[in-house]
Amino acid sequence: MKTLVSAWQDRFEKPDAGVILRVFDGRLAETTFTANEFKSAVERIAGGLKDAGVRKGDHVFLSLTSEPEMTVYFWASVLIGAVPCLLFTDYGADALSVRFRSGAADVLILDQDSPALSTAIDASPGLRMVLRTEDIKAAMPGSGFEPAAPGPDDPAFMIFTSGSTGFPKAVLHRQGIAEPILRSMKNVLGVQPGETYWCTAHPAWITGTVYSVIGPILGSAVSIRYTGAFHAKRWLPLLGSAGVSTFYTAPSALRGLMRMDDAFFAAFELERLRAIFSVGEPLSEAVYEWGRRVLGRTIYDTWFQSEAGTIRIANLPGDEIRPGWMGRAADDSEVALLDDELVPLPDNSPARVGKLALRCGWDSAFLSYAGRADLTVSKFSGEYYLSGDLAARDEQGRFKFIGRDDDIINTSGHLLGPFEVESVLTADASVADAAVVSVPDPLVFEAVAAVLVLKEGAAWSEELELRLKKAVTAAIAPYAAPKRFIVVDALPRNDAGKILRRQLRENLRNEKSEEG
Repeated sequence: MKTLVSAWQDRFEKPDAGVILRVFDGRLAETTFTANEFKSAVERIAGGLKDAGVRKGDHVFLSLTSEPEMTVYFWASVLIGAVPCLLFTDYGADALSVRFRSGAADVLILDQDSPALSTAIDASPGLRMVLRTEDIKAAMPGSGFEPAAPGPDDPAFMIFTSGSTGFPKAVLHRQGIAEPILRSMKNVLGVQPGETYWCTAHPAWITGTVYSVIGPILGSAVSIRYTGAFHAKRWLPLLGSAGVSTFYTAPSALRGLMRMDDAFFAAFELERLRAIFSVGEPLSEAVYEWGRRVLGRTIYDTWFQSEAGTIRIANLPGDEIRPGWMGRAADDSEVALLDDELVPLPDNSPARVGKLALRCGWDSAFLSYAGRADLTVSKFSGEYYLSGDLAARDEQGRFKFIGRDDDIINTSGHLLGPFEVESVLTADASVADAAVVSVPDPLVFEAVAAVLVLKEGAAWSEELELRLKKAVTAAIAPYAAPKRFIVVDALPRNDAGKILRRQLRENLRNEKSEEG
């Protein structure tokens, strides 16, 4: 079985002057990198990391603001046998500290200092080394780099997920994920060597790591990176002028494009755009129909998650598409629906909703949660991995996403556990208790709502609302800041004291509550 390191060696065995990476900024100014240039940059940085004292097995956290540096440092870490983890650079101090601890960070590499990073570093005694890219580049050796030789079950990289009742979990993936990634790039996304391919996901998401940082590099595609903020008037010209063949994005981005007048799209030449794939949240019928009507393209839904590693369910070109449904099991996956007793529902009971599960042994399965064997075990029941999603299945074996079986909030593709946000809110002197839940939102899919109990003598005000939003933004990230606040006398709880979040969500959907 190929490892990421051996797959890299196969890919770059022969000199290749062809363009492998095209980076566009917010004004669509382009910088290109050939395969030779990229290989040379990665190997120089790998040598620099070794000289700086980064060791095989080190958990290397990457807080980098630009491309291609994110991709270069990721691969450089992999090649020396370290375990890279890409971070969002807008994380606040608390979010960073939590991830440094739960991911057992050994090394932090950064290209810009920030107060949040400084605070998190000070709060992370286990962090052995902090390196700046400018220092690594200044000390890089000219030659002599020798790649590691890891086995397929050695850890390769780390991704964070969010927990519904606790802190984010660090998901470790194995070196042997190389072949499943290449196979899904070819068999699911249909990407061929030399084609221009654009995955819009940030590299710190599982989709970005697997299908932007790893997949197109190993698969010899020409990968597009756009480093600016989303803007329809930038994305559409780029799709056309860059000659993108396969476009992999999120429904929230597609809904952003839908806000433009239909006539806007007529000005762009999209002849080379063969396929559009969606990931991160359910693809609505409205988005599907818009794609057919305005773009003249079918949008194919896909499903996977951090622990799954690669796409497990998909609508594939040539399949009969049922709008609003994710598709069938892909890439030889065995997908099941389990009842409340965790017993598989028979295939002939398509009307029932069950817990979406994968049969153990799929080839891109995660290795473990870092340092949490107990949590790893808890995700499995007998022969099945429990995804935490609820789904339905029709007579043709297609699956439809129904919702989460836990309390994770999906806002613009960011998976957010309520506990982190609640911890920040209740730290405020005016807040006695807090519960964070999701509410439907037409643009971001799920918006963050905070239900608050104020301390005696405290009163709701615009000043308090602004203070709470700023605190959440600083501690976690801007996307975590609640868009809606509701003040109540008490939170609904069960006999064990747990917040009845489902009840709160239903109340917010069905009733007019007191808003701040």
